[in-house]
Amino acid sequence: MKKNLIFQIIKYLISGGSGVITLLSVTFLLKNVLKLYYLTTSTLSMTAAIFVSFLLQRVWTFNIARSVDIHFQFARYILLTLINLTANVILMYFFVDITNLRYMLSQFLSAGILAIWSFFAYKYYIFAERPEKLVNKTIFDNGS
Repeated sequence: MKKNLIFQIIKYLISGGSGVITLLSVTFLLKNVLKLYYLTTSTLSMTAAIFVSFLLQRVWTFNIARSVDIHFQFARYILLTLINLTANVILMYFFVDITNLRYMLSQFLSAGILAIWSFFAYKYYIFAERPEKLVNKTIFDNGS
């Protein structure tokens, strides 16, 4: 494996871990300090975690500093998040109900599978290098 790829995977794991830490910290603060309703807390903390993870993955893991594609990338990032949510439910059903694994082991396996899949989706789809011609083109360009 290339040295750069190994460092990128380590950054990916740290960035994802930062998202989890954000999720748990914001949840704790909103629920225990501000005394917000747990579902409100969950929604706000997940939103914060998504933003933190997206920005760290984009800027640090995949070294994209320009702001040209950010809305397009964020839309794809949210789409992948929804796909992963659906895949997680399917994997959990398979591991728990079909193979009779314990739910925590099933969640651990599901998270691992989704983490591997997501890395490649980020690298080759969401944060992939695009030719400059495509980056600056909008849907309203007439081709000239």
